[in-house]
Amino acid sequence: MGFSVLIESMTAAAYVGMGCGTCCGSGISAALYGYLTTHTKNIGQSARVFLDFFFGKFLAVILLCCAASLVGSNFIDDDGRVFGIKVALIVDAVMLAMGIWFHIGWLREKRGVHSCKSCQGSKIDKAEKFTEEKAHHSALVGMGFGYGISPCAPLILITGYAATLPVGFAAILGAVFALASTIC
Repeated sequence: MGFSVLIESMTAAAYVGMGCGTCCGSGISAALYGYLTTHTKNIGQSARVFLDFFFGKFLAVILLCCAASLVGSNFIDDDGRVFGIKVALIVDAVMLAMGIWFHIGWLREKRGVHSCKSCQGSKIDKAEKFTEEKAHHSALVGMGFGYGISPCAPLILITGYAATLPVGFAAILGAVFALASTIC
């Protein structure tokens, strides 16, 4: 795999990422805009929220591309099977498990398990406030990560492409795709 393959893959990732950002980006932009206008006080906090969210997305896409590269080079046979099981079935099972996990989290939140109803307006000392802010940032990174691993046609296309590349090229491919889809 030479330099020309790297350039070709990065160009493809940039174009697919721009198309992805144009189509799917509008929905996430509205969600982020709503979050920014209700939870942040100034431009600095808004920028931090944006960066936290998209750091999670970048991380997810890069990890997916690297995993696809490793699986593609080591485990998938010519018939599209991993250890005799169709890859499509494995992907469906993972998507089902993620959906159930998100649904359980949503149900727990609706029941008040993660809400602050038990604190009854008590004062928060500096250590607790720091922990709360840290959790806030990690939640945003987690939301971005969840968004980044959400299957869509462009992401499936890019991970499929990454399965044919070495891991280093796949990581760069994922980074270019994530950046292009964020910009557009």
